[in-house]
Amino acid sequence: MELTRKAVQENASAAQDQAAYMERYEALVRRYNTAHARIGEIEAARTERRAKRANINRFLKTLARQENLVDEFDEELWYITVERLEVFHDGRLRVIFRDGGEVDIAREVMKAAA
Repeated sequence: MELTRKAVQENASAAQDQAAYMERYEALVRRYNTAHARIGEIEAARTERRAKRANINRFLKTLARQENLVDEFDEELWYITVERLEVFHDGRLRVIFRDGGEVDIAREVMKAAA
């Protein structure tokens, strides 16, 4: 942005070839727009990482409160760790965790567990 401001100031204070000036000015504007868009992408990624960190910290605090290994269903732990559960026509299950991890559970495993 500062380079663009300087280019405009130079154009206002000294005679220049306007075609060359416009070419330089437009290149600076494109450069600024590219950098500005990249900053937006970085900020979005940063916000997403902060949200993930908060989820992980909540999960760790919940685990710290557990006296033993989880041996029965814990609704709070489920909501903190699981994003969604997908059920397929062939009986398979897929658990999608909030951190992006996935686990596929075959029908045979579920029968053995029952």
